[in-house]
Amino acid sequence: MRRMGVWALGVALVMGAAGCGFDGAEKTEEMLVFWHTQSQENAKLLREIIAEYNASNPPMKVSPRYIGGYGALFRKVRATIPTGKLPDLVVAYESMVAEYIESDAVVPLDEYIDDPEIGLSEESRADIFPRILENNRYPAYGNKFYTFPFTKSLLMMYYNRDLLRQAGFGAPPQTWDEFKRHCDAVTKLGKRGYAISIDASTVDGTVMSFGGAILSDDRTEALFDRPAGVAAFKVIYDLAKSGGGYLIDSESYGDRKDFSNGNCAFVIRSSTTRPYIDQDIGDRFAWDLCIIPQGTAEKAEKDPVTVMFGANIAVMKTTPERQRAAWHFIRYFCSKEVTAKWATGTGYLPVRKSAAETKTVKDFFAEKTVNRRAFDTLPFARPEPGVFGWQAVRNLIEAAESKAIGGRETPETIAGELTAQANKILRRKRK
Repeated sequence: MRRMGVWALGVALVMGAAGCGFDGAEKTEEMLVFWHTQSQENAKLLREIIAEYNASNPPMKVSPRYIGGYGALFRKVRATIPTGKLPDLVVAYESMVAEYIESDAVVPLDEYIDDPEIGLSEESRADIFPRILENNRYPAYGNKFYTFPFTKSLLMMYYNRDLLRQAGFGAPPQTWDEFKRHCDAVTKLGKRGYAISIDASTVDGTVMSFGGAILSDDRTEALFDRPAGVAAFKVIYDLAKSGGGYLIDSESYGDRKDFSNGNCAFVIRSSTTRPYIDQDIGDRFAWDLCIIPQGTAEKAEKDPVTVMFGANIAVMKTTPERQRAAWHFIRYFCSKEVTAKWATGTGYLPVRKSAAETKTVKDFFAEKTVNRRAFDTLPFARPEPGVFGWQAVRNLIEAAESKAIGGRETPETIAGELTAQANKILRRKRK
């Protein structure tokens, strides 16, 4: 049988109505348990998509379970692994999955992706954005696919067009030096520059924007003490010292609140923040979003970089039948029409290039120019490390960023201490 591509939503429903089942596999009424982190409107849309899937005569229906935030879900999975009573599908970041792999609790997806009946054709694989697809390979574990895309987004810079015009700037900053000048100029107007939210991914993105790597080529050592890492902490250090940047209060989305109220010129956050900011601001002032600033003008022009983040779906080790059925759902979720629906309804990115050809996405892009900014930036995205132990390293990165804001230690000292502490964790995890 010729290898099949990912089914579009309509095809899945047609095949289900025709009683085709699942490529010859026996259909069962058992439910696959799917632990996720989506809440509010996103959860509503996820339930709707799953309901449509369940109506398509799948091998097993899916039962979504909201567990809480990523940290809560990660802790629950780790606590559940020793019991052997695992859910079938779990949302997770790469660094979390690395720990599940070490515990022999997650299965690689390569055999399903390559399967002549239920896998993905070469054409179908090529339709998935390469950066997104490769983000699900795990070089430290045989370069296998241990996950597949679920909620992908990019680190983006949001800027207040009106404030920048008042400060004398006709375009957003392309380099971090320009960014600092823009922030300082805005503060002279009585407003604020950059609302800083402590975030490891933003630090990683800044390091990359200076042309640096987060880890060594063999992925065993952190490189924050190299010039790009020091430069990244210097950006935060300088902004805090000049007053061009300020730490938001303890409220989780204090930076978004300040930006939406017109009190600051910049926030740097996930592209999934766009729909919330759009709703908050309405037509009160002009704003936009773009790729984060880069280390040099040449890099901004020729090789800009930002972070790709967001979670993936992992299939946990249960039974061959349940694992195969779990892949069937993943394949459906990443189909052209479904990824278009999920992306336009949540602010996440569609995982397929062909999604842009759907009426759903075309209408969405035509509605507002800000709606396609992240999609156009996707070719410049790079993943963060997904090695065993990186969850703990992220905590160290955020502590180092706090030190840079505090200004009591130099960027060189902060970067050096972070590197030593991170490598201690990475070495311990390798033993």
